[in-house]
Amino acid sequence: SILTISHADIVLLAAVTAVVATVFTLFYRTILSISFDNTFARSQHLPVSVMEYLLMALIAMTIVSTLRLVGIVLAMSLLTVPQMTANLLTSSFKRIIFWSMLIGWVDCLVGLAISYYCNVPSGASIIFVSIVIYAIVKAIKWSIKRF
Repeated sequence: SILTISHADIVLLAAVTAVVATVFTLFYRTILSISFDNTFARSQHLPVSVMEYLLMALIAMTIVSTLRLVGIVLAMSLLTVPQMTANLLTSSFKRIIFWSMLIGWVDCLVGLAISYYCNVPSGASIIFVSIVIYAIVKAIKWSIKRF
């Protein structure tokens, strides 16, 4: 349960966050190049295979550290839904990163508040809020596009 997180769990998550943030800061351009055009990145002699394995290791570390804290369903939804929502708001890779972190944070805070006040499971309420925010943004984007 997300409500039973210990101090050690927070320290572990902070360490994983620091590693991921450092790698993304140091290798941002390389990651961006590989993400959008793998073949072009290889032609520019970028370490595509090394970076792919590094990114897979970072994803695995993130999943393993969050599974212990929040469970598989919430971990997978927090790794996908905020990014999908952010992708609706912008097409810039940097902005998608920023918006997905902000949206994921808001999802968790609002979901935990709903969980507390309505006495419902926290994971379910966080996922519910995340999907509702996605649906609202999608509907607004659709209505703007239509008119």
